[in-house]
Amino acid sequence: MTATVTITSNATAFCSVSDFLDRVDPRLVVQLVTRDDAASPITATDLLTNATVAKALADASGDLEAAAAVKERYTPAIIASLTGNAKAKRDRIVTDLAMGYLFELRPDIQPQPGLMARVERSQQWLEMLAQGERIFSIQENAQAGHMDLIEVDPDSQDRLQGLTHVARRLFGKRSNEFGG
Repeated sequence: MTATVTITSNATAFCSVSDFLDRVDPRLVVQLVTRDDAASPITATDLLTNATVAKALADASGDLEAAAAVKERYTPAIIASLTGNAKAKRDRIVTDLAMGYLFELRPDIQPQPGLMARVERSQQWLEMLAQGERIFSIQENAQAGHMDLIEVDPDSQDRLQGLTHVARRLFGKRSNEFGG
């Protein structure tokens, strides 16, 4: 018997190549994706269609999907539909992680100061996302776990007919109901 599996992964990277290039130095990316045996040099314009850049963005997007899927907090469709500052944060995380992947391809190139700290920060953010300590700004997620408490006075308690009121004879008297 074969089990049916539903794949919910996004078909493309969450961050476009042009958004990625807006956040990094394209000259550095050219160095990272240029292979020693390349027939012709890669230019900054070539990066828009470069397979290595696309794969790094897909790898980083997969990391984000995996962290967001923990406890089914977010679906890939929700992550892809983020707008405004939440989209900017998503793109920053994917960009930083993708740069980390690109540096893994070229261990002979030293990262710029602070770049690996950004990669580490994004990795920590993903861990906190998976643990529920960070969320994207989606109203339903922001309200999750916040209970609205209402104070019930004795008259309202009789009207609401809660379980303890309905089954009072089974529970006996509460300590606050003893007179004197």
